[in-house]
Amino acid sequence: MKKSNIKLFKIIFISLFLIVFAYAKEDKPIDINLDILSTQAKVESKHTLLFFHMNHCPYCKKMEKFTIKNKDIKKEIEKSFLFVDININDDDNVKYKNFFDSKLQFAKYLAISFYPTVIFINEENTIVYILKGYRIKNKFNTVLNFIKSKSYLDMSLEDYENNLEFNK
Repeated sequence: MKKSNIKLFKIIFISLFLIVFAYAKEDKPIDINLDILSTQAKVESKHTLLFFHMNHCPYCKKMEKFTIKNKDIKKEIEKSFLFVDININDDDNVKYKNFFDSKLQFAKYLAISFYPTVIFINEENTIVYILKGYRIKNKFNTVLNFIKSKSYLDMSLEDYENNLEFNK
């Protein structure tokens, strides 16, 4: 076989491989392994933030657009948390401790029936706080600081907010 034919064969083979790989990857759901993320959370001394939402929820869209994607909030999340987007309408799978199934089933497993919901998980892979419902950026920032400072170990969010007001 001539060198030019070998090159052509290699190009065709690699192209076919890439097409098949891309097609297979497109159909395969992405797995989110929260057990592995907890190791990263320990190393980086961060909490994991799970943002549960759905496609047809106006409050989910509003929270995503005006709170989660707000430049200041986004910067704080990137700096202090491991962010996991969990759209329950996606086909991706989630692994958490002994659970492995779809995002929708994961929400059911955690008894989430109200959207949006934000769950915070500590470095030991334990849920430490659940926030249900839409929050404006300022209120959400308070929650982020409450979790980041680990104030949940000593007080409720309400007490934390009252302390903030008192110290102004």
